[in-house]
Amino acid sequence: MRILALVTDAFGGRGGISEYNRYLLKALSGDAIGAEVIVLPRLKEVCSEKCPERVFQLKSEQNRLLYTIKAMKTICQQGPFDIVFCGHPFMAPLGLMAARLAGASFWLQAHGRDVFNEPSRMRKRALEKADLLTCVSEYSRGSILSWSDISSDKVKVLYDTIDLSRFYPGPKPESLIERLGLSGKKVLLSVGRLCSDATYKGIDKVIDLLPCLLTEEPDLEYLVVGKKGDDVPRLEKLAQNKGLASKVHFAGPVTEEELVEVYRMADWFALPSTKEGFGIVFLEAAATGLPVLGGDSDGSREALMEGKIGIMVNVEEREDLLKGMKELIKREKHIPEEIKQFSFPNFERKLKNILDDFLSEKRG
Repeated sequence: MRILALVTDAFGGRGGISEYNRYLLKALSGDAIGAEVIVLPRLKEVCSEKCPERVFQLKSEQNRLLYTIKAMKTICQQGPFDIVFCGHPFMAPLGLMAARLAGASFWLQAHGRDVFNEPSRMRKRALEKADLLTCVSEYSRGSILSWSDISSDKVKVLYDTIDLSRFYPGPKPESLIERLGLSGKKVLLSVGRLCSDATYKGIDKVIDLLPCLLTEEPDLEYLVVGKKGDDVPRLEKLAQNKGLASKVHFAGPVTEEELVEVYRMADWFALPSTKEGFGIVFLEAAATGLPVLGGDSDGSREALMEGKIGIMVNVEEREDLLKGMKELIKREKHIPEEIKQFSFPNFERKLKNILDDFLSEKRG
């Protein structure tokens, strides 16, 4: 089986979607499925990673028109392809056009905010033409089915996965702790982008509750890791107004290797989000032993396995969130047994079952 993968980014990229794409490509090209995959990334990346065997990542092309031309040339020059995989609904019209040109099946991937609201007519039409649509949670699947005319049997859930050989408890990284000025402190951690389009992450809600939490744990410090965007000034001002400037730390983005160390240096993890498609950060934190807290109204509840992996609260209700946060900082580190359900081998098996069923239906 040969697949052309049109993605935002994959090997060399950063963030949840690029990580999901890397796991997906690894699973597709592994011995269980054995596909050959040509990957065309949209965003600029510095790819120092070695791609898996049978995965060939081409040079990215940021210009939209040139990317479209390159996709068409790739079909003509490196085809035939059995499947055109499109890694984001924003690229669905191109994915559909590429699949039609290649005479291939059209497989579209959705995550979270990209499908929470009805898209433009062109994107919606392309999505509804997908032969297979995978999404990261039942929550995202429900959103798609609420505004689209796509047949429900074409929409499958393929949860995020986690590499348990990389995310596991370890000694606290003293050099990193010292660099961040957190020696001798208890660390409450959040991971997420600090941009105006990501205020739903709930970082401001945590800052608002810090004075109450400090009465329970005076040595508590709040560390936020993630891309520093245009929401940082607002959050910094909020912390200053509450007299918490020295207690709140915005560390900015970290590398994939550093992220594991960040989890290991923390004591608790909270992300009271309202619009998570799934929330891979909950799994990463829990796998390294951190007690975790998330919302109960979005894809977070699936990552938290309805409370088996972490605390779920109504993040829109301040008192409920405060109660949950107080419970969180009382908990000791441990690894929930249920985290194994999101292991890569399980992800690989689920993907194979989805593709086997899909290809069987196509043949029959």
